[in-house]
Amino acid sequence: FVVFKQPNASTIDVVRGVDRELKELRSLLPQGSQVRKFYDQSEIIIEARHSLFHDLIIGALLAVGVLFLFMGTVRASLIVAATIPITLLSTLMLMEFFDETLNVITLSALTLAVGMVVDDAIVVAENVARHLQSTGDRRVASLTGAAEIAGPDASGTFTTVAAFAPLLFLGGIAGLFVQPFGLVVSVALLASLIVSLTFVPMMFGRIGITGQRRAVGSRLLTSIDAGLRKTLKFSFAHRGLTVVAGVMMLGLGGLAAWLGPIGVLPPIDEGALLIEYVMPPGTSLKESNRIGDILERTALAQPDIETVQRRTGSPENGFQIEGVNKGELVMKLVPRGSRQYTVEQIFDHLRASYSKIPGVAFLYHQPTQEKMDESLSGLPAMFGVTIFGPDMNELVSLAGQVEKVMAQDPAISNIVNNSKIKSPQIVVRPNPGELARFGLSPADVFETIQASRFGALATTILHQRQQVQVLVKSNAPSDSTIDWLRELTISTPSGQTVPLERVADIQTSHLPGALTRLNGEREITILAEVDGSISAAVSRLQQRFSSISLPDGYSITFTGQYQVLQHTIMDFVLIGLAAVILIYLIMAMQFHSFLQPLIILVTIPVALVGAIVLLAVTQVGLNVSVGMGVLTLIGIAVNNAIVLLDYTNQKISAGHTISSALQEVASIRLRPILMTVLTTTFALLPVAVNPDIGSRIFQPFAITVIGGVLSSIVATLVLVPVLRTFLSRQWK
Repeated sequence: FVVFKQPNASTIDVVRGVDRELKELRSLLPQGSQVRKFYDQSEIIIEARHSLFHDLIIGALLAVGVLFLFMGTVRASLIVAATIPITLLSTLMLMEFFDETLNVITLSALTLAVGMVVDDAIVVAENVARHLQSTGDRRVASLTGAAEIAGPDASGTFTTVAAFAPLLFLGGIAGLFVQPFGLVVSVALLASLIVSLTFVPMMFGRIGITGQRRAVGSRLLTSIDAGLRKTLKFSFAHRGLTVVAGVMMLGLGGLAAWLGPIGVLPPIDEGALLIEYVMPPGTSLKESNRIGDILERTALAQPDIETVQRRTGSPENGFQIEGVNKGELVMKLVPRGSRQYTVEQIFDHLRASYSKIPGVAFLYHQPTQEKMDESLSGLPAMFGVTIFGPDMNELVSLAGQVEKVMAQDPAISNIVNNSKIKSPQIVVRPNPGELARFGLSPADVFETIQASRFGALATTILHQRQQVQVLVKSNAPSDSTIDWLRELTISTPSGQTVPLERVADIQTSHLPGALTRLNGEREITILAEVDGSISAAVSRLQQRFSSISLPDGYSITFTGQYQVLQHTIMDFVLIGLAAVILIYLIMAMQFHSFLQPLIILVTIPVALVGAIVLLAVTQVGLNVSVGMGVLTLIGIAVNNAIVLLDYTNQKISAGHTISSALQEVASIRLRPILMTVLTTTFALLPVAVNPDIGSRIFQPFAITVIGGVLSSIVATLVLVPVLRTFLSRQWK
């Protein structure tokens, strides 16, 4: 039996309650009986929760390690590290205010925000420590350092929050997925800003730092600083070449994005498989059960499949009505650590075995994935091609041509064309001349056939306060054939009987098993799986479909999640543009300039290039999780550039030349930039490499942000200074 929870109920609590009841009921079962689960969704949630807690702790420890590596003193490192629990606890309190619960999405947001919440504290601590080293007065250094950096620090945080603000207008399943994430990250960043401007300078003012500020990574920092100075001198001398190199990087990123696979949600390992199968209409329950037994035995022969549950047809009192020619198998896999093969490899083995069974079409999913696919697009598959038109015979012919074209593409597999599964029917066409000759009408033919197969209503009786129909039915054999129908006799008004074949033409024909309409139009949809870029596959198919001659009134469109994917991509593009505009306005108010914010915005596409290249290297496709990572990058990629240009403007106002100001500021800002980038990178590293389900959901996000922040170092420390020189009249 299957247990469904109420919409607002906790999956884990429901499963625990069911387990308690089953434990009590086991004593009532006959000896030797066993109760085994074939699917338990709480296992996924519990595993995800545990892996996210693990990633949160490991990420925080790695971020603290990076702080000590560059800050040198234990006190300074602990002051900054203390902002992590303070910020997370503040975020949890504010989540209660916004009615957000601690679930997989919000816990993922907290885990992924660990590296970002220390950025503000690092910027403030670095500036305060630098003033403390030069003045020696803890109180003055704390106030001066915090006040000096407060403006650009706040602007950097506001830009990141602004990147998430347009998510409030994202609808659909993607909106439900990303809005809580964006809210939690935004709240965490705002809390970290308040903590960095209050707690950090207060602690430095009270306890300061002791000992030599000789960091463990100082030698590495000195080497990087020397290389940066040489790079800036070369870039200033060859500004055009530097800009061209930046443009070439954008081209590389665009190529990697085009060739990569695209999806709506990241694939995960649920620990269970769901396989649907369809046989020709009219298949008997006995034959369907025989095929189902073969499928079960084949699945259980796989070493990584522990349990198989099969459903053939549907129960009479169920809410899901299906014929006995349809069924599904739910397969529970052994624990991930004990498996010999991956989920995709198991699917490949099953496909190879099941493809040998003729006349059966299969669809391969995971249980939760199948529900998400149907929720997103109404189709139980990621990709579909739909042919619209008025005539079913023509649609069947076109569907065959489309299937042949799709089969020629090596990136397309597991093509399911349900129009090939025909449903037999007997067509009886009365002959008006013969009917008139015997004094019969078409209604007489219909009533005779109906009475012979289903019975004719003779009367209605009252039995136990209920009306019961009494049917009179001929003694037709259960295995009646078309020959029996031809010999079926019809009584004439003269008292004679004539066989049905004397007064009607009786033939058999085959039609598609189902007639479906979409938006009022008759259609046939062909399902398939795409390996690689869906966009590239669609482009190839569009060119090849042009060779198919379509009659007037017929059309071919791409359906399934591809349409949802297009809408989602467009939504994220518009949200990204809105975020960029908001960030630009915030920076324009900070710099009192319209040109300098444009220079800072250059860091965004360069950061995206690094993200896309790292996604391509790790073979992770584009999806909603990547889109969330891109929005995060739009906000955080500009943070370091804001502080760098703001400090550069202060140096220029103090009388420095543009060249010396940029080189000095880049050298001063090198350490905090490396610290913010590396704390973010190492905090996200556990999520990026962890194969558990909790990490897999947001693994594309982590990889996107890591690749983006690493490439943003080059944009902030090299490309932005070069572009800044174009705005200076001092430059010659």
